[in-house]
Amino acid sequence: MTVAHLEHEEAEIEPIYSEKKDTPEIKAMGRAFGKVSPARGGQFFAWVSDGASPDEMAVITRDVRGRLFTIIGGVFGRGYRKNIAPVWKS
Repeated sequence: MTVAHLEHEEAEIEPIYSEKKDTPEIKAMGRAFGKVSPARGGQFFAWVSDGASPDEMAVITRDVRGRLFTIIGGVFGRGYRKNIAPVWKS
């Protein structure tokens, strides 16, 4: 049920985001995300990449440099992978 809900949200939001990705508002949102703590960023990257397809990962690592993604997601995403991801999979 949760997956269906999230897929529905993604289907509605993704086209709008893609259409507006170069607008000042979306760029400002990206800068605001860049100001979060590494711990929060790591949890986010671990979550967003959990179960991502190769195409989805290519988009993520296109916008976030590979080393940065690896370090922040690897080190600071550990809590997500240890405590949350297993619950999603059960």
